[in-house]
Amino acid sequence: MSDLIRASRESDYDEVKRLLENGADPDLQDVYGWTALMVASRWDYEIIARLLLKHNADPDIQDNYGKTAIMEASSKGHKNIIQLLLEKGANPDIQDDEEKTAFDLAFNDEMRELLESAGLPGPKRAEK
Repeated sequence: MSDLIRASRESDYDEVKRLLENGADPDLQDVYGWTALMVASRWDYEIIARLLLKHNADPDIQDNYGKTAIMEASSKGHKNIIQLLLEKGANPDIQDDEEKTAFDLAFNDEMRELLESAGLPGPKRAEK
């Protein structure tokens, strides 16, 4: 696991900032395809996610199963992270290996409504 992913997992803002300022790649993936942004999104570490996005972390990178940061946030019900990722251009209509989107994986109706507000019809949403 990279130092950046480890620092994100530990919600260590100062270490994440130091690593990024010293050239750490915000899009580096671990053996499972996870990035520091995916970790921050899954565990609702908004300040870490903001910092990573400020350093141009790609919100649409997919892990080994096709999951993205917004899918992680959506499945856990992290509204602020979803809003942040959408503001930064995350695509909620990317499909994982099971052809599911962030909408399909949403924790509850509130998360689905938030994703629908992005204004993207989405291949799976059209079927519902």
